Amino acid sequence: MTPRQAESLVCGLLGFAALAVAVAAPRLIAGHNPNQSYYLQSAFFPWLALTLVAVFGLIGALQSLTGVERTQTDEIEAGESGVALGLWGMLIFGLSILVSLALGYAASIWITAVAFGLLVRIRRKTLLVLACLLSITLYGIFVYGFRVWFPTAWILD
Repeated sequence: MTPRQAESLVCGLLGFAALAVAVAAPRLIAGHNPNQSYYLQSAFFPWLALTLVAVFGLIGALQSLTGVERTQTDEIEAGESGVALGLWGMLIFGLSILVSLALGYAASIWITAVAFGLLVRIRRKTLLVLACLLSITLYGIFVYGFRVWFPTAWILD
């Protein structure tokens, strides 16, 4: 088996596995209520994420089988990336959960966006605009659009 065939096989298997888990998601999630609208069901976000994995896994398999060369990197700054940058990113993401519990969802998104922006050295003015837009957009989508419940901030108790 050539490396290209192995890559295609792995991508295809991961795509089909994600599809199988997406189909089984309602049975895997405790308290799933199929009588709700699809976007209010507890399986909505897993369906969304697993569908993306399935689609791009199958696209990757087809690209690999047909010989499509992927020459571009998926890193923002490939020369600047590394293990340390990845570990800092994981730490920031982990701390964002605690910040969300302490200060609330919108503040957590803003602080996390600013921290990630500083980590990858985005200009301050651009960083502040992006952090504000991201915070407002995500809050609107999840809290008002999908009516996702987030716990009250500790600071407000």
